[in-house]
Amino acid sequence: MTLPDAVRALRHARDSRDVLATERIARILLTEHPGEQMPLHAAGNALLGLGSFELASTALEAALNVTPRAEIWNDLGVALQRRGEIERAIVAYRSAVTKRDDFTEAHANLAAALFLVGRTHEALTHAETAASRAPDSTAVTTTLSLIEGTLFGLDRGLARLDAALARNPKDVTLLNARIFVLRRLERPAEARSTALRLIELSPDAKAYETLGLVQRDLGRHDEALASFETAIAIAPNPATALASAGEALLDLGDFAGAAERYERALAADPQCLGGWLGLTQVKKFAAGDPELAAMEALLDTPPFAMREERTMLLFALGKAYLGAGDADAAFAHYAEGNRLRRETIVYHVGTDERRADAIAATVDAAALERLRGPRRSSADPIVVMGMPRSGTSLVEQILATLPNVYGAGELAFVRETIEAPGPYPATVPALDAAAVARFGETYAAALAAIAPAGARVVDKMPSNFLYAGMIHAMLPNARLVFCTRDPLDNGLSLYTALFSGRQDFAYDLAEIGRYYRAHQRTVAHWKRVLPPDAFIEIRYEDVVTDFDATVARLLAFCGLPWDEAVRTFYDTQRMVATASRTEVRRPLYRSSIGRAQRYAAYLAPLVDALAR
Repeated sequence: MTLPDAVRALRHARDSRDVLATERIARILLTEHPGEQMPLHAAGNALLGLGSFELASTALEAALNVTPRAEIWNDLGVALQRRGEIERAIVAYRSAVTKRDDFTEAHANLAAALFLVGRTHEALTHAETAASRAPDSTAVTTTLSLIEGTLFGLDRGLARLDAALARNPKDVTLLNARIFVLRRLERPAEARSTALRLIELSPDAKAYETLGLVQRDLGRHDEALASFETAIAIAPNPATALASAGEALLDLGDFAGAAERYERALAADPQCLGGWLGLTQVKKFAAGDPELAAMEALLDTPPFAMREERTMLLFALGKAYLGAGDADAAFAHYAEGNRLRRETIVYHVGTDERRADAIAATVDAAALERLRGPRRSSADPIVVMGMPRSGTSLVEQILATLPNVYGAGELAFVRETIEAPGPYPATVPALDAAAVARFGETYAAALAAIAPAGARVVDKMPSNFLYAGMIHAMLPNARLVFCTRDPLDNGLSLYTALFSGRQDFAYDLAEIGRYYRAHQRTVAHWKRVLPPDAFIEIRYEDVVTDFDATVARLLAFCGLPWDEAVRTFYDTQRMVATASRTEVRRPLYRSSIGRAQRYAAYLAPLVDALAR
């Protein structure tokens, strides 16, 4: 075929979106006209637009062999990134900006690719370069906001997105990025309103899956499942929506339904990360399990060069190997997964240590006496708190087994109410009893809005231990339950969990130990200044080894009658969306007590930090 005929045929095939014809013409150009840079570049671009990424790469590389122009390097980077070859894409983008430093698109693409593999500071340089030249570019704004959120805090990234949305409120890319950041900030109500706006503008499978994720964050599981099922029905490849539906079913305790969704997700896409993550929650792996090898092989596939995906797969492999009895492999994967996650978090454990000292100095016995409101009814909430993974979900599940007790899960109401005037505890000296009484009214109204009429509410937010004194001042009849657990076992459980929420201290063994000690200092302070009848301490080990006596003591403290149903708490049908959702649906087992001692050699920084 002559070159003019090939060029005309390529143009017609591209405009007709005929993938097979475009590929045929590209092969003709590669074999019969290998020295023609412009047609080869055009063929590569056409194939890129039609999703034929492998042949697009071949055509673009051939064009580069003729004339290594910056534009071709950039397009090659896009093709390689779409194939999942992220490191080769970075090389291509870097070659483009080396050829042409004023190439804004290539700087933006390089920034996004570097961010995906965790080279965040380098990504920032290129993103800022791109933003200075294209301040209204959606892609550049989104990339820069995510990078800034990682390096300087999510609020800064959100502010950039909101400024861009004020100029272009219908931009779907910006709306998706805003939902992502709001979910990371644990602001699900705002994320939901943004997701509903996204559905109005672009009612595709991705938008319905995003809405389902936000509904799940809010505990609206029936709605979430409906959204996921809509996404499954209309998605070209429903794998991620199937995995998300599995997660929602797992929250509800439907292990069989969850497993079925995970298996369908992996059948639709053997590289579906959500399917593999879910499978590790519902299956116990054994040495030599072929699915272990399949997951291990995924680490060497290009999509898992990207940080977020690789982190999640490493945690899944850690859990699978630990269940299979291979501690060396498990902790190698956990170490790498935790390292990758920690690098994305702006966190200083010293800030939490100083906050513990500030709470003890500020919210003392005199402050509580000055701020304490009047006694209310005995229907005030039961507030379960403590370190994450210390047994708070187990205690809530036991209490929620009783009639007229509603387990509300992890609520942000306390933090949002107390910190509304400003950072806590700095605002406490300026408060008076009337203001704190209004806090109590706001909190009680928020609980009443979500609970069945007349039910006692269990608010199980672990971090509420920071506010225990203020909760007592707001609602003196609230029952405060401090959950504790062996520190080494607690630390191991934290280190081996990949949290969806902001447990920023949980990805470094030394920081876990230091945070645990700060937590213990705060709880010890509350024990000194709170009335003895305001709180109870429940040890996880006591629940497991002396269930009847420990639960009887807990129920008596809460003013609740004994009910034989508590002995089968694991059969209670309710939503649990925490990291302990599978454990609380099993009968009690002793294997978690003292478990960390078997792995002490892998936990040396935690051991050292706890001993200081």
